[in-house]
Amino acid sequence: MKKHLSLLFLSVVAAIASATPFSGNYVPDDFTNDLWLNTDYKELQTGSQYQIVARRVPEIIDDPITNNITLPPFTYEVIEGNSVSVDEKGVVTASALGRSVIEVGYDKITVDGTEYGAVSPINKTYMVVNVVDSSIVHNIEISTTIEATSYDTYYYTFGDGFDMTFDVTAENATTVKVFLNSVELKADNGQSYTARLQNRANILEVEASNQTGTKRMAKVIDARKVEIITENVSNPGKDIFAGDSVHISFRGIVPAIYKLASYYNPTMEGWGEEYMKVNYDNTVLGTVKSNVGITQYGLATNNTIGITFAEEGEYTFTDGSIYSAWYGQELGTEKNYPGKLQGGGVAPTQRMQLSKLPAFRIIVRPQTGDDVETKTLDVASVTAGGESIVFNENDVWEHTYSEADGHSTFSDGNFTFAHLPSGNSWGGVAWNGFTVSRSQDNDYNRTDYIAYQWGNSAGGGLESKDAPYILGYASDNSTIVTINSDKTQTLSGVYVNTTAWGTACVLNDMDFSRRFAAGDEYTLVAHGLDYSGNITDRTVTFRLADYRDEKTENHILNQTWEWMDLRALGRVSGVLFTMESTDQGEWGMNTAQYFALDKLTMMVDNNGETITGRTSAETETIGFYPNPAKDIIYIDGINSGYVTICNLQGETIFSQYMVEGQLNISTLAPGMYIIKIGQTTGKLIKL
Repeated sequence: MKKHLSLLFLSVVAAIASATPFSGNYVPDDFTNDLWLNTDYKELQTGSQYQIVARRVPEIIDDPITNNITLPPFTYEVIEGNSVSVDEKGVVTASALGRSVIEVGYDKITVDGTEYGAVSPINKTYMVVNVVDSSIVHNIEISTTIEATSYDTYYYTFGDGFDMTFDVTAENATTVKVFLNSVELKADNGQSYTARLQNRANILEVEASNQTGTKRMAKVIDARKVEIITENVSNPGKDIFAGDSVHISFRGIVPAIYKLASYYNPTMEGWGEEYMKVNYDNTVLGTVKSNVGITQYGLATNNTIGITFAEEGEYTFTDGSIYSAWYGQELGTEKNYPGKLQGGGVAPTQRMQLSKLPAFRIIVRPQTGDDVETKTLDVASVTAGGESIVFNENDVWEHTYSEADGHSTFSDGNFTFAHLPSGNSWGGVAWNGFTVSRSQDNDYNRTDYIAYQWGNSAGGGLESKDAPYILGYASDNSTIVTINSDKTQTLSGVYVNTTAWGTACVLNDMDFSRRFAAGDEYTLVAHGLDYSGNITDRTVTFRLADYRDEKTENHILNQTWEWMDLRALGRVSGVLFTMESTDQGEWGMNTAQYFALDKLTMMVDNNGETITGRTSAETETIGFYPNPAKDIIYIDGINSGYVTICNLQGETIFSQYMVEGQLNISTLAPGMYIIKIGQTTGKLIKL
């Protein structure tokens, strides 16, 4: 319990580093109202001018032959600094030395009876202007390893943004500062930085100085929240099983290369060229591409990948990008746009992989057949000590911090869950084992996780948001589930979910844990228990967070209820859940040892081995708690009498007269035992 308590008290003062997104951490309904700008950074001298050239994309095309377009009314505003002014036509005038930021957008417009919306809040963009004194000469050279171009977007599905890691060097500089959206970043180590790009156009700046002056550079880098939607076409609304056809689509993405009159004309399938598509790699399927409902300019709404999964298994899709092909100019030609359309002939077809799409996984379950009898955990019917579960103000079982009065376990009749097996809640401030929750709170940006440890990333139960589910705290091998049967059975699987606290540890730097980086893992491990209750050598792992890939876009964090296949454990009498993390400290793993589960399912077959100490007549046995236990156990309904404890071979270890319903077992070695009172028996786990 030492580790649990250390986490407990540290978390009271934990501060989570999390920037508030500029325009919301969500996919807006109007994300397709996009904006193109001819530059993101410009150095000017006092008194000089520069013409900003903006275009609404998709363009409002009047005539596709002549490339006539209608432009909406653009808006220009200096939002930082006072070194420049900008008029309603986008003409920038430099008036004083220093840095300024100009925000560019556009208003709605009606053309030929059709209304075109204003720019989406997340698609407003920026131009950084640095007004310099040309008489000052310095020899500072700034370079970065940032690969992003103005045509790239970093898409993400979880957290508050995309973590982009890069190096900065500034030759001949004595000081170097790096800023993201005007907030200075601290170096990870040496010249390496990590910028959490938010759901917006992000301004990344480098300021390098020496005795001669200061050199600046800036880039505007897009990051966008995206929603990946998986639809079982064969069996709508159901889990995906081997043989099912699936559609995977992406809400929130936009074309990397838009049609830009006189410059770029995306190709269509009928032109004999491959057209704009979403691409992913999979180790089993190879490269998969969007192939359903494709149109020339409609990637935002026509980007579906159709797959039929022939075999069961876990399919992880990585290295996502947007394949772009177009007729016209080489990419970047339009950056020298003089303010009026250029006439242009047809150039050779250009092709390029652009943007970064987030990795995702799909779990395909096996077909079990109609003749297999199954029993599934029903959390809504769980009772403890003969009582139904009652929830407190935190939407968690009111006896979470109480092991007394028969609350050392709870059961739905098919499975029994250990609760507070340590036997000590440390004055009602600590617990372990399992409890029952119905919390919908999935806010991982907390400073006090003691009060908010009850939720999961999915924001509620498996069947509905307000449905109850099981919450586990895996300290001291306490999260043990036993099967209520006299024979060993095969567990087909269980739905699992990361808790909000676990998510916070992965995404944020906290007092007791660090945010994950490339190479990290956060894993739930299931260990089988044999007929004697001993841990077998068979395990099943499920990565709640998989950051093993060095590319940020290939990192995966569990956010929904996902199926964990447990068949590889073989026949078991129960299962022990433990957790592992690559973030380790003095007391072991620093990442929160919490997880959520639901719908644990076993395939019933009574040809298994008889579970030691448990026969059909003995499934309703002596009640005692806690179990597992360390020092003292309390016998239900019996105040005094002889208690015999045997090993699993039936040999008596000791026989002791019980007084006041309690028995001291502190001298027992850790292990599995049979406890007997008269003709009734029970299985005891000694910690």
